[in-house]
Parts: sequence; C-alpha cells; structure tokens
Amino acid sequence: ALTTRTICEREEGDISCPSGYVINIQKAFYGRTDTAACPGGNVFTTSCSSSGSHAIITDACQGQQSCSLSASNSVFGDPCVRTYKYIQVKYECTRPGNPVPRVKVVCERSTGAINCGSGKRIGVLDAFYGRANKLVCAENNIQDTDCRATESFSGIRSACYGHQTCNLSASNQVYGDPCRGIHKYIKVTYVCYDP
Repeated sequence: ALTTRTICEREEGDISCPSGYVINIQKAFYGRTDTAACPGGNVFTTSCSSSGSHAIITDACQGQQSCSLSASNSVFGDPCVRTYKYIQVKYECTRPGNPVPRVKVVCERSTGAINCGSGKRIGVLDAFYGRANKLVCAENNIQDTDCRATESFSGIRSACYGHQTCNLSASNQVYGDPCRGIHKYIKVTYVCYDP
C-alpha cells in the first residue's frame, strides 16, 4: 500500500516504516501540482516541480527505516517564485533486499553499527564518507554536496564485507577530510546474505 506524505514549505517532517521494513520511494517532488495541498499561501501556478527534487528525496530516504525532510528552497532551489510549495512523497514500506537494499547512515562525529543477524553476512553495494545531499545529517550552511573521501569505499567495505556485524566511526581521523568545514556522514548501501 502506498503512503502519501505532504510537508509544507518551511516545515520539516519525517517519513518512516515499521521495524523490519524500509522506505521504497515511488514518487517525490518539491513544488506544487494542485491547490488542495498546503492551502493558505499564494498559488500562482500548479505545474511546478523542482527538477532534482525526486533524486534528492530518494537519496535521503530510500532503503532506510525513517528519514527527515525539510521543505525549503535552500535544499531544492525555488522552482516557482512566490508560490507556496510543498514536498510530496508517495512511498511504500517493503522488506529490505531485492530491489531495495538496506541503507545505514552515520553522521560525522558519531558511530554506528551494521548487524545482519545470526548466520547472515554483510554485502556492501556502495559506501562513502562525505556528503551527497543537504537533507542527510542536516546542519546549517551546507555548501558542498559533492564530496567523498577517496579511500572511504574500500575502507568501509573491508571493515564490513563478509562479516555479520561491523562498527563504523564517521570521522576525519579514519577517512581524511574530503571537504573542510562541511558536516559529513557515512552512507552504506548493503544487503544481508547467506554465506
């Protein structure tokens, strides 16, 4: 079943799934496509959507149990000036695996663990330490959203691949600093497999 979540401009909100399920984004945008959602502001157009917003929201939420979204021009740009906008996400909660792998995010200066459970092993599909998105581990004044520590994939993969559990520390001491002054994070996309 699809769930629809609407977050009005200048507001923040979460989307989440029950324990054991992950978010699978079907449709997502920041803009305005009707007059009914988020009433009360100026509406000069109902055919407006920020071009990169689907990709940004998917990157922030796909494969996670929950994620936080901020409906703001600073994240998505302003696709229609003077029109009151909103984020709208249509998603389903699905068991992780195929086609939606699990995602683990660890914000800078914190630690996190991946645990696949008894008898299972971690298979790392993608991993980096850096930043690819303003919504993930959000902080003020995020300028750079395209930075990855060069050796972070191989470092995270070797720490986790083939193990039942692995511990991750999101820190410049471990991976170096790919973009100074920017609050970073580890993002691991992975599956749990039977060895």
